[in-house]
Amino acid sequence: MGSKPKAMVPTFDNVLVRRDEAADKTPGGIFMPDTGKEKPKRGIVVAVGPGRWDKDGKWIDPPCKAGDVVFVRHWNGADVMVGSVKHEIFNAAEIIAVETDDRKVIEKAYGGAVRMLYGSKAAE
Repeated sequence: MGSKPKAMVPTFDNVLVRRDEAADKTPGGIFMPDTGKEKPKRGIVVAVGPGRWDKDGKWIDPPCKAGDVVFVRHWNGADVMVGSVKHEIFNAAEIIAVETDDRKVIEKAYGGAVRMLYGSKAAE
């Protein structure tokens, strides 16, 4: 049991996220000490659990996949170390947005408003 795990696999609808590091310097050029940095709320999904059953017996897939960029409301997940890198495990419900440039996903989410946002060729 003393050896390090080779992989961290979340269970149910939990998501393993590596946080983007906070900037060391402000836009004005002032260097920030670690205590003054705001924790970024953007991270990279490293691994995702298989999903879960809802109360009506319907299977719910996680809202993201490994490699996605996600945004969370607060960094209050369970802290875990994978190798020497700090990660956090969140319940999928704590993810408030997934960054994408997939036109089909955008069209499904925004419908006709996509053409207003990205121009008439956005849905192609």
